[in-house]
Amino acid sequence: GMNNICEEEIKLGTLVYDQEGTPYQTFELPVSTIKNADKAVFRYVKLKIESNWGNTDYTCLYSFRVHGELPA
Repeated sequence: GMNNICEEEIKLGTLVYDQEGTPYQTFELPVSTIKNADKAVFRYVKLKIESNWGNTDYTCLYSFRVHGELPA
């Protein structure tokens, strides 16, 4: 998560897509993963693919959505 593209990223989590699961999967991030509570709302979210189960030719991603609630 970032509030502008020049600042250092805050890692929100490491998630694993279940190849045997449904095509659309949801991942919930616990609040404790965000170290700086004052930065719990982000303007930008960066998705980094670290592994593609050995496929060196391409990574196929059809949709990436981020949902949340504004803090009170």
